[in-house]
Amino acid sequence: MASWAERYERGEHVAVWDEMVALGPEVFEPTWRGDAEQVAAQTMRRAASNLATLAVRLTAMGFRSGYNYDRNKRRQTILDLGLRDSMEKAGRDVSWVDAGELSEHVMGWDEPGPEVEKELAHAERLIGPLPLSLAALYRTIDQVSLSGSFPSWDPATYHFEDEADHPFGVLADPLNFHGIGMINENFPPGADFLRPDAEKVERSFAMPIAPNALLSANRRGGYLHVHVPDPVADPVIEGVFNRPGIRLVPYLRVAFAWGGFPGFAFADAVPPEIDVLREGLLQL
Repeated sequence: MASWAERYERGEHVAVWDEMVALGPEVFEPTWRGDAEQVAAQTMRRAASNLATLAVRLTAMGFRSGYNYDRNKRRQTILDLGLRDSMEKAGRDVSWVDAGELSEHVMGWDEPGPEVEKELAHAERLIGPLPLSLAALYRTIDQVSLSGSFPSWDPATYHFEDEADHPFGVLADPLNFHGIGMINENFPPGADFLRPDAEKVERSFAMPIAPNALLSANRRGGYLHVHVPDPVADPVIEGVFNRPGIRLVPYLRVAFAWGGFPGFAFADAVPPEIDVLREGLLQL
C-alpha cells in the first residue's frame, strides 16, 4: 500500500490531509508520524514555491508593500526622535534602522534563517507539541507578509496614511504569518507554566500566528490563533475572516486560489490582478 507521502506526490492532496486530520492525536504515534511529517514538509515546500512566485509577480506588477511602508515609518520615527543610539545601548537590534529605507514596491520573502530549528525546539519545549503542518510552515516559510495594495485598487486593501485620497475599503485578508521568533516573544522566561502540570491538568495556550484581516490592512484589529499544545496533523485557525473553523492547510489552499488575497472571495468585485497572481500556482 502506498504511503501518504507517495499518494500526496501523486496528487491526492485533499484526501491525504483528510485522512491525517481524521486520526487526531494518533497521527503522532510512530506508525504514522514519519509519513505525516513528510506530507507536511512536501505541502509547505509547495506553499513556499507559491510565495516566491507571488513575490516576483507582485513586484513586477507594482504592488505597494504595507510591511515595507510600516517599517520605513517606524525607522523614520526612531530617527526623528533620536532613539537610535539609546536603542543600541539597550542591546536592541538597530541594523534595520541603519540599513535605510526599503522600496515599498518591491516584495520580498526569505526562507527561514538558521535559528528556526532552535526557536522551534524552544517553543515546543515550553508548550508541548505543535501541529505538524504548523511546525512544517515554520521550518519552510516562517514569516511572510502580503499586506499592501495596488495603486489601481480603489478602494485600497491597505490603509496608507499618506494616501488620504485613496482610502482603504476592501478586506483582502492577505496571506501573512508571524515567524517562530516572534511567536517565542509571547513566552516569557520561566514560562513552563504553559505546560500541563504534574497532575496532568489540561492547559491550553491561544498562540497568535498572524494578524487578522483588519490588522493586516493597517486597521485596528487582532490576531489569528491556534490552541497549543495540539498533537494533530493540522490545527484549526481561529479568527480567519468569514471562515470559522478552517484549518491551516485548507486556509493556504483558498489563499493561493485567490492569489494570496482570499478576502476577495467576499468582495463585490474582483480586480483583474487576482487572475494573474493565481495562475499556475501549485496545488496543496
